[in-house]
Amino acid sequence: MIGAVSPKSRIPCRSVGPCGYARVEFANPFRAGYGDNVRIEGVTRESGRSRRVHEREMPRRETVKPKGGRAQFILERMSAALARGRHAEASRLFKEGQSCRAIPADEHLFDWLGKSVGKRGTTLLVRAFAETPCFFCSKGRESCERCDAKGYLGAAMVCEPCLGLGTTRCAYCDGSGWVGVDYVPAVLRLQVLTLRTKAAIERLKALVRQPLSEPTRRNCRTSLKQNGGALLVANSILGTFENIITAIRRFDQLPPKEESRANTLVDTCVRTTTRADRYVRETLKRMAVAVRFMAQLAARDSDEQPLAASRAEYYDHLVGSDHYSGTFLDHPFLREAVSQAQEGKEKKRASG
Repeated sequence: MIGAVSPKSRIPCRSVGPCGYARVEFANPFRAGYGDNVRIEGVTRESGRSRRVHEREMPRRETVKPKGGRAQFILERMSAALARGRHAEASRLFKEGQSCRAIPADEHLFDWLGKSVGKRGTTLLVRAFAETPCFFCSKGRESCERCDAKGYLGAAMVCEPCLGLGTTRCAYCDGSGWVGVDYVPAVLRLQVLTLRTKAAIERLKALVRQPLSEPTRRNCRTSLKQNGGALLVANSILGTFENIITAIRRFDQLPPKEESRANTLVDTCVRTTTRADRYVRETLKRMAVAVRFMAQLAARDSDEQPLAASRAEYYDHLVGSDHYSGTFLDHPFLREAVSQAQEGKEKKRASG
């Protein structure tokens, strides 16, 4: 206990007890209403009797100034994030450095990266931007707002945007799951798109290697869920291809070497899209069979029977259609690129 304190005194003091909390008082504790001037602070647990110290005697926290300035400070944190594989944090720190001019603009960026982080660090930074996830969704998916993630709008009306799954693609990243290319520095975009193209092709290969679930009467619900998940993964790959093609079309005039690389990426995306589309249609066929089994197993007077029959009819319609208009599988810019490629092949055959 300290001695008497004048009612006008505003000397803050802190009382630390074995409970591990500190109570800071700003007035005479014997004065009425002093509780309004008390706040609690969490501190480390201390054993022994309670002790009271003046706040003016407590050590002050001093801000540690980074050596080499803010640029060096951000560079060290970014390098640590890259070494630990924290891609989102590394890309955020890079953008933060550019916003405060600690990292130079795009036209001088390659020289700065070569001197600051070296070739390996530059490669890791490109990979970090390529694998930075979308800020607005989880793996390119979000709940369908039209049906409130239920998958249907009425007793026999399937929700077309989400195909009755209750989940649709993210409107920001087009279902790819990656951050938009506008977030990437301009001089690194072609390299980032190259890595994303390779990653999407590898994902498609891994997806095709896994056999689709064959629906039966006993496992129709499980099969529908598994094939629906595979369909969402395939849509993520298609969304990645569409984003790549759209980004390349927005490029300014490129040097001949980079322009050739960009055209190669577009051709690769278009060629792989045909393979992905075949996989999507095979998946829809199995989903149609699964919901037909569900319709057969459902009671005739239940709402599930007409809804399942409607879903089967809708899936069959999508399998036979040229595109998937109105659904999360519809990628118009990708479809346009595929059509242009097919027209170009036909012209070459006709002229040859």
